Amino acid sequence: MGVRLERVKAALLRPGQTVGEPVTNEAGAMLCPAGAELTEQLIERLKRAKVETVMVAREDTEADEAERRRRLRELELRYEDAGNPRLLELKALAEDCLKNP
Repeated sequence: MGVRLERVKAALLRPGQTVGEPVTNEAGAMLCPAGAELTEQLIERLKRAKVETVMVAREDTEADEAERRRRLRELELRYEDAGNPRLLELKALAEDCLKNP
């Protein structure tokens, strides 16, 4: 299991969550570095800066991993008889998205 990043609306941010990617304003100035733990004060500051979403890091759970494996198996079944190179490219893209969320 690993860490996954989720885009979270500012209104749904909670203290204790970990910022997964640096948060910047429209001018590109960093408001919050990756790895920072969100506090009430930091969340309010981000909202005042009109930040709409933040990438939040969270640990994958066993359920997340099981769902990922299920989806990969389903993808394999759907494309097992695909001979078209474009369909195989599409399958490879979907696999990459599932393996590297």
